[in-house]
Amino acid sequence: MDWLILVSIWLGIAVIYFAGPTYLREKGKNAATREDIGAITRIVEQVRSETHEDIEHLKATISDISEATVRRRNVYERLSGALRIFVQGQFPEPRVHIERQQDFLDSYVASWLWAPDDLIRTLNSFILMNQRKPAEDNPGQRELKEAFFRVLLQMRRNAGFPDTELEFEDLVFVQL
Repeated sequence: MDWLILVSIWLGIAVIYFAGPTYLREKGKNAATREDIGAITRIVEQVRSETHEDIEHLKATISDISEATVRRRNVYERLSGALRIFVQGQFPEPRVHIERQQDFLDSYVASWLWAPDDLIRTLNSFILMNQRKPAEDNPGQRELKEAFFRVLLQMRRNAGFPDTELEFEDLVFVQL
């Protein structure tokens, strides 16, 4: 019976000696893998959270830009119609002429809120040209019409058509 205990102890020692390091190495690998997976999962979740925040910020920015573009286009529509007040003979009836002047002034103020600097400068130069050479005193009006065209072209580029190829000759002035 002593020899059975001795063989059992010797067998236990042999198993531990030969299989123990392999077992412990595998157990260590598994523990390391679990730790690595945990660390990787935390990193992935952090990146996902940051990306989600970035995406939400970009969505808000795009929404703001889109809203500004829509507002800008609305102002440009009103302003481009109101600019006709400077073209000779557009509104011969005094009451309508006064209404159109007010439309222009309202549109001009709105353009200061929504138009970029270069358009404001182009518009101001058109207005100053008209103050120096009123429509009634300028029968040819070629210079005024070209300035009017430059304002419209700048609005068009700013409203989403930066590559427009339209030229002055493409703009038709209608006098009714």
